[in-house]
Amino acid sequence: MQVTFYEKFLFLANFHSKNSDKSWSLSSKIYVIYNLGEILMKKAYFTFSQNCGNKIIHNLDLIITADKVLFFDLDGTLVYTDYANYKAYKKAIQIVTMNEICIFYNKNERFNRDVLKRIIPGLSEREFKKIVILKEEFYKEYLCETSLNITAYRALNKYSKKNKTVLVTNSRKERAIVTLNYHNLTDSFSHKFFKLDTENKYINAINSLSISPEKVIVFENEKQELLMALRSGIPKKNMILL
Repeated sequence: MQVTFYEKFLFLANFHSKNSDKSWSLSSKIYVIYNLGEILMKKAYFTFSQNCGNKIIHNLDLIITADKVLFFDLDGTLVYTDYANYKAYKKAIQIVTMNEICIFYNKNERFNRDVLKRIIPGLSEREFKKIVILKEEFYKEYLCETSLNITAYRALNKYSKKNKTVLVTNSRKERAIVTLNYHNLTDSFSHKFFKLDTENKYINAINSLSISPEKVIVFENEKQELLMALRSGIPKKNMILL
């Protein structure tokens, strides 16, 4: 039987009053409203994410035929890694500089080497390199802060059974491998392409596999990278922005 909003409200109110010496006070009302808000927000988000994910997967059946090759980006597309990456950088910075520098997490910007140079312009080259090296080590400590993008994971899990699935990432090999291993994704790909000193990761993968760009379906979370995919000859209709 489905529990209504009103029934949840009564349950929380009754629970709080039984566990409090005070009557139905303002604090009690705030407590109940807050908790019900949490319940409803989580339910709404889950339903929205699930519906969007199902819709995307359903629509993919219309464009993914057996001859298509699927390119999956890693960070932000298949696995959410930004927060773990930020925490690893923050720890490395504090150790190298020996200062409690205020560095805040920005969900709209991935913390990378360019950001590091911008927020701490006075770093010596030695300090900069040390931070980068330590960050790679500390990242492993924060793998528990990473999570799967369920929509991308469902697509990978479904189509890897009949299509060639390829990892195409700007992540460095060691970090990408530990991320894949942590989420049991390593064996989901026939080929893996990691960070190289090339501007366009898609051109590199297409040339290495000797395939037509027309046969490629791209899963990506960054619009700039989708522009790179377009420049490599992959049709816009074959691009999935997650």
